[in-house]
Amino acid sequence: MKQNQFGRSMIEMLGVLAIIAVLSVGGIAGYSKAMEKWKINKMISDYSFLIQELLEYKDNLIKSNPDSGAIYLRDFILAAKLVPTSWTAQNSYGLLDSMENNITPYLNNDKKFLVIDIHIKTTGQNTNDLAYNTCVALFNDIAKPLAHDFIGLRVSSDPEGLHYNGTTTCKQAENFKCLADMTLAEINRVCKACVMNRNMCTLYMVF
Repeated sequence: MKQNQFGRSMIEMLGVLAIIAVLSVGGIAGYSKAMEKWKINKMISDYSFLIQELLEYKDNLIKSNPDSGAIYLRDFILAAKLVPTSWTAQNSYGLLDSMENNITPYLNNDKKFLVIDIHIKTTGQNTNDLAYNTCVALFNDIAKPLAHDFIGLRVSSDPEGLHYNGTTTCKQAENFKCLADMTLAEINRVCKACVMNRNMCTLYMVF
């Protein structure tokens, strides 16, 4: 019996190594996608909690802040321990969420609105896909399920300049569209246009 029948040739070993390399790359890519999905789901859960809590306090906040103009809520959120543990204070009136998006919550006392501006991070390496997926998740998992609580939502860089209204304020008129009726294709279009603006992609949520 020949000796090489008991071992493996160099070509066979290289083939095995190539297969292992391909599987490793696929595994790393799959892990990265899973981690991104987990981070976005965690972020959505944080926003859901914060929005629901602020809506509970909305009327009292308006009554206790009778001055006109914008009343920034960062200090109140921190004092009331409403801020998620993975978020941090940012400048004098904003917060930085777990995905490094800047959030500015405030009262517009002229019109008695609660406003949350979410500035989605669109700068840095490999942020385009992440920013797009973040935008889509905010529409799909926050805006549409809570459409009955929304007065409206506006997106920077919307190519059609549309305003998306909540259930109680929905107007079937030019430049207005119902949040609850948005299709996935429409959300994709809006979010792609938003993240193409490398300076800022902002969702202006009004309650």
